[in-house]
Amino acid sequence: MRIFLEIEDERTPEEEERGIPPCMMRIKVSSIDEARRILIPLLGYFRKPKAYVHYCFHDEDPTKPCRRVRIY
Repeated sequence: MRIFLEIEDERTPEEEERGIPPCMMRIKVSSIDEARRILIPLLGYFRKPKAYVHYCFHDEDPTKPCRRVRIY
């Protein structure tokens, strides 16, 4: 299993209408605590951020679906 911090910016209605994808950042982390520490200084780069811890199971045998937990 791999763990990532994912931060997404909420899109404006105009951005959605024009099909502009959200601004997003993904950083590999070792734990949810590390994700929370890294998140705080990055929040200022986003207008309306949503942050998740992404648990990736694609490398598992057998492969399982990923899971995301919102942390902000």
